[in-house]
This record gives sequence, structure tokens and C-alpha cells, in this order.
Amino acid sequence: MLTALLEPFVKCCVARWKGQIDVKNRHILIYRLCLAAVSALVFSCSNVITPDDGPGGGNGGNSGQNNGWRPEYSCIAQTESDDLDRSRADLGLPNVIVITYGGESANVTPPPSGITVQQNGNHVVINTGDTRDHNIVLSGATANGSLMVWGDRRFNLYLNGVNIRNPVGSAINIQNGSTVSAYLVGGDCVGENTGRNFLEDGAGYSTGYYDNDLNAWVQAKGTFFSEANLHIYGSGSLEIRSRNNHAIVTDDRFVMESGNVLVYESANDGIHANDSIVIRGGRVQIRSVGDGMQNERTDPVVVAGGEIKIFTTGERSHGIISETGVKIRGGTIDIVTNGAGSRGIYARGEEIVDPGNVEIHGGTLNITSNGEGARGIDSNGDVTVTNGNVTINSSGDGIRVGVDAGYFRMSGGNVFARALRSGQDIDCRGKIQHTGGTLDAMIDDRTNRVTGF
Repeated sequence: MLTALLEPFVKCCVARWKGQIDVKNRHILIYRLCLAAVSALVFSCSNVITPDDGPGGGNGGNSGQNNGWRPEYSCIAQTESDDLDRSRADLGLPNVIVITYGGESANVTPPPSGITVQQNGNHVVINTGDTRDHNIVLSGATANGSLMVWGDRRFNLYLNGVNIRNPVGSAINIQNGSTVSAYLVGGDCVGENTGRNFLEDGAGYSTGYYDNDLNAWVQAKGTFFSEANLHIYGSGSLEIRSRNNHAIVTDDRFVMESGNVLVYESANDGIHANDSIVIRGGRVQIRSVGDGMQNERTDPVVVAGGEIKIFTTGERSHGIISETGVKIRGGTIDIVTNGAGSRGIYARGEEIVDPGNVEIHGGTLNITSNGEGARGIDSNGDVTVTNGNVTINSSGDGIRVGVDAGYFRMSGGNVFARALRSGQDIDCRGKIQHTGGTLDAMIDDRTNRVTGF
């Protein structure tokens, strides 16, 4: 219905400007300019929402960031059984500490041997020492609380319908030297998602400080921070709101196997990892002022399954950015960026030394990049497509290969790329090789670099 109403407007634009712009393929250019204007109008009219109240109350923070962002509170259920006894506070787990937040002070069950607990109201610090394979279960609600865990061994963290707000720091801070596996139990995929897990930090706290009580240097880089590997599992849901820095951040590796994570707002990145980011399943939704997902070091960002929705609002804020590369093997990814210089997917890398490649071997990828100089996919290495479906609408270049030695290679799948305001559908400084699949894009072949057409 809306398309039918807008079609006369587009035709009117073409008729109005026809003959007034003396360029090659002017009809295509004029049509795209009109379509871009109409798309912007439709997008702004159809996606403005009113921020909902968080599970603990409040108005959801800066409502100005909500335009165009519509999170989904339904979630993807985990099909296999987790063998948890939800009728018990300890979920039927062995070697368990149960923390129930509420009132003036959290209730903490006696810890297993070798584990110590310090407590100040609803702020709880656990030191696991050299013990291994223990479990921590969180539930209840607090507007002024937190969890901090110290230790050297891996452990499991169960979020069983917990609601933690910390106005002076991270809601959960894992100062542990080994992998933490976080299981999302609360917020099952039924009804109104009541009992979903919720974490929120405060604004303005330091991301690193010396704690006199603990006699230790503490990093606090985001709402949910982990010094070591962080793995996410479960059939429940977790909502995170970051007022200060990143929403989820690890100084090592982030892996999501299942569960439902909603970063409703983040002052910086939605998910930030020093090493790799791997998404194998579940659903991730992110709205951020900074990047949606960023890893800093040698391993790529890998998406092998699940659903990802990213909406960024800042200048030079990218949907997915990696220093070394991005590999998409499956799943569904929807990215919208809204800032000058933003990229949907950005493999930054360094030419020759450590190039950033983008590889698409399956799945569905939809990118809309808005803003001056925004690009859909930007690689300082190669862009390779062997399978999958890619749709890109960008203010600037749709796909850019930014190094002379780089390639755009396509042997399968479907790619639709449009530069709606400036730039090219595909801008390749190196060579373009198209040997299979369907490519719908205008190519600059003035240097005879196009092969396989």
C-alpha cells in the first residue's frame, strides 16, 4: 500500500529532473536519488518508537537514540534440555553459591570450601581461589548492587531472573583468569518474557581503578565485563543497558552458542572483545553509539549461525569491525548504521602486514549505511563471496576493496549492492573476479579489471 502511494512521487522526481542532468545513465542516477529520499522518509516515519520502561522501571535512558530501532522481545528457544531444576533456588546444581538480591542486603548461601565471600549490602565479591567447576546462581533485584568474581579457575554463572543496577560501576565484573560460562535461565521464550535478566551500569565511573578494600587493581570496562573468555548459553534472555562504556566486554574471547541478548543501549560498543568474537547461535540485538561488535586483535569475527540485529547511531560507528577479518558462514545479520563515515562491516587490517578480509560463505546479510561517506562493506584486504544472500544499500560505496592488491571474488550466492548518494556500487582498487552467483551492481570497469562476466 505504501509503495503504491509513493510510486507517483518517484515518477514525478524522474520527470521533473529528466534532461536537466547531463550524465551517462542519468535516469538511473535520478531514480536512485529519488529512491534514497523516499526511503529516508519511509524509514523515519515507520520506525520511530517510544522507549519502553526497563524491567526495573525508568524510561530507558536517552530516548533520542530510539528512532529507527525496534527491539524484539520474543526470543529463540533452546531446543535441547538443560537438565536444570527450576523449582529450586540452586537449580539443582552441585558446588553452588546462590545470591538473591533484594532489600538492603543480598542473601548469599554459605559457599563451598575454598571460596570466600565479601559483602556490602547488595554488592557481592566472591574469591574462588584455585577451586574449579563451581556454580554461581543469581536471582532477585537491586537498584544498587553488583557481582565481582576473583579466581584462577573456570566457573559457571547462571542468571536466573536477576535484575542488577549499579550506579557506580559494572553490574557484573569477572576478574577471573579463566573461562566463564554464563547461562541465561530467566526470561523463557513465552508470554511477556517476565523474569528476564537485566543489567545496567552507571555513568561516569572509571574503567580502571585501585580498590583499597580488595588491595588490587580493578578493570571495569563495561556493564558486563570479563577479564577472560566469556561464553553465553541458555534458553533465557538478557537485557543490558550501558551508560558509561561498552555493554559486554571481554579482554579475551567472546563466544555465543545460544540464548537471547538484547543490548538496548550502549554508550560505546555493544560487544567488545580483545580477541575473537564468535556467534554460533541464539539472537543478538544491539543498539550502540559506538560499534555494534568490535574485536581488536589477531582473530576474526565469525558468524556461523543465529540472528543478529545491529543499529548504530554515532559517527564512524560500524556494525561489525575487526582488525583482521570478518567471516560469515551462516545465520541472519541485519545492520543499520547512522553516522558519517560509518561502515556496515569493516575489516580494517593493515595492507600486506595483516590485511583485513571479508568472507561470506552462507547466511543472509542485509546492510543499510546512512551518513556522509558511509559504506556497506569496507575491506583493506579481499572480499570473497561463495554462497549466501547479500543486500546492501549505502549512502557511499556499497562494497569497497581499499588496497591495490585486493580482490573482489564471487563464485556463488546473490549480491545486490547500491550506492545511493555517492561512490560506487562496488569500488575495487584491485581486481574483480565474478565466476558464479548473481551480482546486481554497477561496476567501474574502465581499467578492464572485471573478469568472468
